[in-house]
Amino acid sequence: MPLAARPRIDRTYEQGTMPTPSPIDPATSPKWALAGRIVTMDAHATVIPDGAIWVKDAAIAAITKRADAKPEGFEEVVPIETHGTIFPGLIELHNHTAYNALPLWHVPKHYENRDTWGNSPEYHKLITAPMKTIGEATDLLPALVRYVEIKALVGGVTTTQGTALFSAPGIRRYYRGVVRNVDAWYVAFGIKPGDKLYLAPEQRVHIW
Repeated sequence: MPLAARPRIDRTYEQGTMPTPSPIDPATSPKWALAGRIVTMDAHATVIPDGAIWVKDAAIAAITKRADAKPEGFEEVVPIETHGTIFPGLIELHNHTAYNALPLWHVPKHYENRDTWGNSPEYHKLITAPMKTIGEATDLLPALVRYVEIKALVGGVTTTQGTALFSAPGIRRYYRGVVRNVDAWYVAFGIKPGDKLYLAPEQRVHIW
């Protein structure tokens, strides 16, 4: 389960140049744990009726039964009691995440061709123009990303796809920490073997 550190932007820059945001979420987080009924969804359909999930550096470090000893380094961590069932996160196969900041568009009429509704005056007024304004206001991008990621997370999504925004080519750098995205992620962030967030190709989620 990914967990983000507090958002941070480096605003130190020379006169006449644009600020260069530093990575908003390093791959670190406080140590913490959740306790409850754990549905692992592994190959054996293992369910731990009373267990704990231990998290370190924005990733699951261990899953144990309640009676087991705490993992090394978690001796002082008290699990948060969920009083419920803990499932793995959902994988969202297709979305346009930034647009989740807007209200749902109520399509005014039936369109025969999917390539026509995007050019309609209604769509421009309620979708295209607002997102263009938001995308060009670079100071809003960290808050925008956090908002849409939290919306996804509340719905049970921990991996999503569709982070591009036509009016903000650099928006992908902000999707880091709360919800994992799979949009050419390794290329966008220069993740390579040896980095904490690196996964070998055979371990990655493949949507298409």
